[in-house]
Amino acid sequence: MGDKTLLVFSLVPGRHYEAIASFYYNNDAWATPLGFRVTESEKVIIKVYSNTRTYSALTRGVDVVLNIARDPSLYLYTSFKNIYREWRRVIQFEKGVKVDAPRIVNAEAYIELKPTCIQYEVDHVKITYNIVGIYPGKPRLEPHSRCIGHIIDTIIYLTKIRDVRDVKLREKYRLMLALSLELVRKTCDPNLFNIVNEIENIYRRLTGDMEVPGPR
Repeated sequence: MGDKTLLVFSLVPGRHYEAIASFYYNNDAWATPLGFRVTESEKVIIKVYSNTRTYSALTRGVDVVLNIARDPSLYLYTSFKNIYREWRRVIQFEKGVKVDAPRIVNAEAYIELKPTCIQYEVDHVKITYNIVGIYPGKPRLEPHSRCIGHIIDTIIYLTKIRDVRDVKLREKYRLMLALSLELVRKTCDPNLFNIVNEIENIYRRLTGDMEVPGPR
C-alpha cells in the first residue's frame, strides 16, 4: 500500500486496536468485534480463538473488512447477536470496494484485508493479512474523553465473562468490568445511559447476579 498507509489512521506498529470485522459466512454478511495489530511491514495480524463461527469463517481464507467505529451500539449488537436477534435490521451492510466482503454502512472508516498466512496454535489461530484498501472517511476531531473507550471496554469484558470458563480469570474480568463501569458512569453523557443500562442487563443475564459490580 505504500509508506504512508499507516499514517492515514495513525496506526502504530505493535499496538493493539479494536474494530468490528465483517466478512461473509456461508454467503451471509457477518460481523464481530476483533482485536488486531499492524506490523512494521504493514501487515495486519488477527488472533481468533477456536470453537467460534469467526474461527470457522476466517480459517477458510475469506476477505475481511475492519470497520472503524466509535458507536458503542455497533460493538454491543455484534458482540451479542444471540440477544439482539434484530441486529441485521439495525446494522446495514454494503459491498467492499477491493475485497469480497461486506462493510458496515454506518462505520466511520474501513480497512480492507486479504489473507496471506494462517498460523495454527493449540486453541487459536493467527492470521496475517495484506492491506488492500484503506478508506478513512471524513476527519473527526474530538477532545479526549474516557467515556467511549471505557464503554467499549465494558462490552469486551462482557464477552470475556461470557466465554471464559476459568473461575479465577472470569473474576478478573468481572473486576475489570466493574472499574470500567465506574468510569463510564462518571464520564459519559446521558445520551449514552441507555447503552450502559443494556450492558448492566446483559451482565445480569450472563451471571444471574442482580447486583451489577461497581459503586454508583
